[in-house]
Amino acid sequence: MGVALPVAFLEAAAPGYLAGADWDGLGEDWLEQALAYAAAPCKGVRGPLTRIRPRPPGKAAEPGYRLADYLDQHGRRAHRGLLPPAGFWDAAARFASLGELPALAEAAEAHGLLREAARLRKHAAACGDTGAATHLIRQLHSLDPADHDPAQWAAAHAALDNPYAVARLLEALREAGADDQATALAARAAAHTALDNPYDVARLLDALREAGADGQAAALLARDPAAHAALDNPAAVARLLDALRNADAEEQVSTLVDRLPAGGLFDLFCEQANHQVVYRFGREPDGTPAPSWGWDDC
Repeated sequence: MGVALPVAFLEAAAPGYLAGADWDGLGEDWLEQALAYAAAPCKGVRGPLTRIRPRPPGKAAEPGYRLADYLDQHGRRAHRGLLPPAGFWDAAARFASLGELPALAEAAEAHGLLREAARLRKHAAACGDTGAATHLIRQLHSLDPADHDPAQWAAAHAALDNPYAVARLLEALREAGADDQATALAARAAAHTALDNPYDVARLLDALREAGADGQAAALLARDPAAHAALDNPAAVARLLDALRNADAEEQVSTLVDRLPAGGLFDLFCEQANHQVVYRFGREPDGTPAPSWGWDDC
């Protein structure tokens, strides 16, 4: 979990740490009392918990609570061999942030809590983590290869904002024999995935071709990724050029190549076709090849 633990998480997780008699003896305002007691300073030192107030401007959010550093360090040593109770995992699946869910799922899996890991990844996938969906498909397929419900859910609900993650999910679906679900995801991705990251788009385009999804690859190309790709990473742009050539999208190759000098990638521009010869002396401001020049022309 992160530094600031949400109040809702603490409220949901705490009962799992209490014996029946302790839980039954609590008052209705047990949470407020406990937080006030633990957050009270003593002799000028902060208490075991510190209330973290969200800073404006920003979205309205509940305050969180941070455990004192010395207790954090002590707990990591004293509780190293102890697993949190079931209530902790239930609360984590409901209230952990998207950024916290992958690490929690890995921790659960490493300790053999496979169902808890799957639940955390399912929640992460529902919140937009396509990588979590890939882990989930592979895990559940290994447990029950005949069950395609996870694949169908992932194909319909996976986020499409990361083409690279979508490509990996397509591979997982193919490995699981979920060809229909892979086709459905490919259609969604081709129509809606982001086009600004050239490496990720190249990876998705290759995955579509490898899956035999030629129609979906054509739909992705029809959205003209060559005109939308960012030019801030030469290696990624070169990777997209290769993918476009492998897809026989020569018109888009030309579009992307023509954008390179304006994007500060003249070296990559010169590596294309015979540009090394034609543009040996550089370019003119209007984009035409510069005539030969020497010392006296500088």
